[in-house]
Amino acid sequence: MIEIKYYSKEFEAAQVVFAKRYWTKRRRFEPEYIYWKFRGVPDKILSSFILAFDGEKVVGQFGLIPCQVNIAGKIYDSQWACDLMVDENYRGKGVAEKLYEFAHKNKVVTLGSDPSPAAEKSMIKKGYLSLFGPRKFVFPFLVGEAFKLKGINNRFLNIIPNPFLLLFYLFKKSDYKVINTIEYARINDISSTNELYCVYDTSFYDWRFNEFKTYYQGIDCYKKNDFNFFSGYFVNKVYYLTDFKVTNVKDFLKMISFLYSKYKGLHIQRIKFVCMNPTINSLLPFLGFIRFSTTTKIILYTKVDGIKEFVKDKKFYYTLHDSDENI
Repeated sequence: MIEIKYYSKEFEAAQVVFAKRYWTKRRRFEPEYIYWKFRGVPDKILSSFILAFDGEKVVGQFGLIPCQVNIAGKIYDSQWACDLMVDENYRGKGVAEKLYEFAHKNKVVTLGSDPSPAAEKSMIKKGYLSLFGPRKFVFPFLVGEAFKLKGINNRFLNIIPNPFLLLFYLFKKSDYKVINTIEYARINDISSTNELYCVYDTSFYDWRFNEFKTYYQGIDCYKKNDFNFFSGYFVNKVYYLTDFKVTNVKDFLKMISFLYSKYKGLHIQRIKFVCMNPTINSLLPFLGFIRFSTTTKIILYTKVDGIKEFVKDKKFYYTLHDSDENI
């Protein structure tokens, strides 16, 4: 009989045995990382990370990063679903469904991003709603980086600069300066222009923006003025632009130029980001940016009828702050 339980110190060893079968990254089975990622207290019961047991054996797991969501001016306790894994010998036997059912009792709203087509179809059958998210973009600083997105890795193309880099030489070096998260939170107010988005409080900034030992490098914040600012991090020669605000496309290009100047000595290969701004979305493909054909898909589960009715056909203001990529 399958039982679902919260992760705790009692089950750390059993989870390690399970996780080592499916992940090569050591952090996936390090308790201190698990408690950090799912925003828990070490050695305490972790309700945001659940395990499926067959007897004393772990046969599945599901992560639920706590967050808050503003829906039409009201804030709800919510969670981002991630890290679902089921023992290959138990797939098709209802283990994932039990994990989902247990998870839905945790918070009023459960969210997910970019599920596979098969997973999305299955989740919609279970009552999830599919929402519109932002456009995805990449700017490749080398021609070869664009071809890698198509699965082509060519040594010659990997050393040819993107010809659109010439655009950046038209701008003087932008005077962005590093700011702290308190200042960033002050200027990054989206409440007046959006109805459906994650709310970032002090505890979120402390968790998401600060580094955590060797597992996570944290997020840096930069500001030119109150209308031009951004946040992001650089890892494995890629800069992840987690969020930004600019006054126009020219200021956006100045921001990218600043990042290129800052990281070209570290051999930056590309910048990755999502964008909710329709004007920028429409112009960037003509400036050397690769726009993905599909938008970010957000899925939402709740039992509250009022929420279900409100979110239909709505856009979710989603940024890479909400993603668990690289954490």
